[in-house]
Amino acid sequence: NQGTKFSSYACFWILGEMKKIVREDKPMKVSRDITSLNLKIDKISLLLTQKLGRTPTITEISNMLGLEEWMIIEALMVK
Repeated sequence: NQGTKFSSYACFWILGEMKKIVREDKPMKVSRDITSLNLKIDKISLLLTQKLGRTPTITEISNMLGLEEWMIIEALMVK
């Protein structure tokens, strides 16, 4: 036992694998939860665009879905 937490050890390997995927330009797998959330965001965004006559803000989308803004931002970044 060297006193290193598993999470810090795992983070090192996960980050390394992600960099490798980006460097090799391989597609990343996206969880079904994120895919499902992106579909909901698209649906709500279209509804709000029609209702407001403009592109909705992240805050407006998050309020409609009842989610935190950071969750919406992260889901959109994966798109």
